[in-house]
Amino acid sequence: MDDATRDPVPQAATAGEYVALLRDVRRCSGLTYREISRRASAAGHWLPASTLATMLGRITLPRERTVVAMLAACGVPDIERWVGMRRDIEARLSERDRWETPASPTTLTPAASQPVPAEPLPQAGPAPSAEPIPPAEPTLPADPTPVRMSVV
Repeated sequence: MDDATRDPVPQAATAGEYVALLRDVRRCSGLTYREISRRASAAGHWLPASTLATMLGRITLPRERTVVAMLAACGVPDIERWVGMRRDIEARLSERDRWETPASPTTLTPAASQPVPAEPLPQAGPAPSAEPIPPAEPTLPADPTPVRMSVV
């Protein structure tokens, strides 16, 4: 017996690969997003068609409950193995994020890494007060003339 027959759940190493496998599951099921949504609802899951479309259109790791709802609606066996694979990818992502530092555009020398005191910016008027300024009262013209209206 070869590995493909013994292990029906394909393997993914990255979030993008995992989502691509989920896309294949949906495609092979022959179901539309709305049909999957209805089946998920009938199975007690909450999975709007728009959420499913968004999930399958990205390359980021989807939420576990969304994956479970989709797989259950598509009638996929071994959902636990799919969830396990997702958790493994998530753990690898978390581990990598813990050890990687963001790349900086320039390398700082010890002298350059010291904070530089900021100069105060010039003020263009009085400093803002802590109390809000009340709105101005409406003013009337100095010589109000009555307006006459004629009725025709």
